[in-house]
Amino acid sequence: MKLVGPFCRSLIYLLSSLAMTAGPLFGTTPAVAVTLPAAGSQNDSPVHFVASATSADCSKGIAAMRIYTAPHVGVYTVESAHLDTEIAMGPGYFNTVIVAWDNCGGVIATTIDITVTNPNLAPPRFLYDTEASTDKIAGFRVNADTGGLTPLAQPPIPVSAAPGNVSPDKGGYRLYVTALQSLNAYFINRSNGYLTPVPGSPYQAAGEGVIAAGVAVAPSGKFVYVTLASFGGGTQGVAGYAVASNGSLSPVPGSPFSTGTLPVSITVDPSGRYLYIGHLGSEIDAFSIDEPSGSLTPVPGAPYVITSPSGCYLCTGVGVLDLKTDVNGTYLFAPVGGDGTIVVYRIGPSDGSLSEVPGSPFVLAEPNSPTDPGAEPWSITVDPRNLYLYVDTETTDADGNTTRNAIYFLSFNSSTGNINGVGTFRVPVDTCEQNSIRVDPSGSFLYSAADICQPEPGPGVVLGFSTNPEGGCSPLSVGLRTR
Repeated sequence: MKLVGPFCRSLIYLLSSLAMTAGPLFGTTPAVAVTLPAAGSQNDSPVHFVASATSADCSKGIAAMRIYTAPHVGVYTVESAHLDTEIAMGPGYFNTVIVAWDNCGGVIATTIDITVTNPNLAPPRFLYDTEASTDKIAGFRVNADTGGLTPLAQPPIPVSAAPGNVSPDKGGYRLYVTALQSLNAYFINRSNGYLTPVPGSPYQAAGEGVIAAGVAVAPSGKFVYVTLASFGGGTQGVAGYAVASNGSLSPVPGSPFSTGTLPVSITVDPSGRYLYIGHLGSEIDAFSIDEPSGSLTPVPGAPYVITSPSGCYLCTGVGVLDLKTDVNGTYLFAPVGGDGTIVVYRIGPSDGSLSEVPGSPFVLAEPNSPTDPGAEPWSITVDPRNLYLYVDTETTDADGNTTRNAIYFLSFNSSTGNINGVGTFRVPVDTCEQNSIRVDPSGSFLYSAADICQPEPGPGVVLGFSTNPEGGCSPLSVGLRTR
């Protein structure tokens, strides 16, 4: 709703850059009283906002009020001294701002910090883990109360070649697994977790000298995308597949699509409109997805180059080995191995373009010297409540030995995209190759695939942790399972 008069119209544009500032901004001093929501409260969506404004110094009264849910994101305006409305908001922690301005040039912004809950979180049911050394996939049933894992009655099933990354569809009805040059596709039996190959599986995804690395499924379940990486000059990029009603796959028009060199990690945003790819290097590709066909088109500004922080000892730009968006599809998180940082981008809602949020890249533990090796992030997962990030990290000692032996848990602000260190958790067993961390759909449990390294190389394991409401995690007594 527009304000009356040219002065007020120009002022509202100025407010978009000042909306996160609390207190009076100009001239007279209006006041805002917020009845709902209460500061620090937890709220279901839509969130009920009730507020009123007064201006003792302005006889002309209040001109208008506006609600902001993030910087530059005004979601509701009313030409009145009172507002009473409901705003649909995704889950997460928000610095909401209510701005009022009077007819004498006075402006005030009041910040109300709230948490929006996600009431539709599903309990965990099954977990699948690849066993590259035996060319198999192992399945587990998850105890929704304890997080404990029990092997499925179906023995680990053979895969066409050394299995790599795994991705289910949103409903948990199909599972996709990369395996050297192929893509394996399975139906998931929702009763017992058994896997059955879809017609035509496995599918040849890559040519000679090229590896099918990462895999991601569109939220609709209609399309599957695989990154194709080559160390020997082969054709690389991203292959797209359309999913038929019987589960079989066929290439989407134009597939494979060209990308930068050595594409590995991949994710699709929750709306299913955009696809992002991380590389073994300092680059991120971004594509828009054509809904009818599944074809890809580069978004404006892509590819995006990651800049390492200055004065960093390692900072070789090892690469973005994992990518995730937040639950609302507002932000993209890119852990940069070798830099000890996480780059956070705001996703352009109209075109999928990326822009770094203020403060990015966020430093976990910057590698400053051989004796101060920092912590290199390799895998990341997002709490489905949209409140926390969990990151698997690798540390390197002065002799060059590496172990992935710590999990960082970080608080996340849904208004600004800022992340803050909450703490670290030292994995209670000496592991390496702990390079895949995922949280369950309810946000209650955290799992990490790892290999035992000390005192001698040992079996692959799945490490299980329970998450804490205030952030952090603790090991499950029933969470360590041999793969």
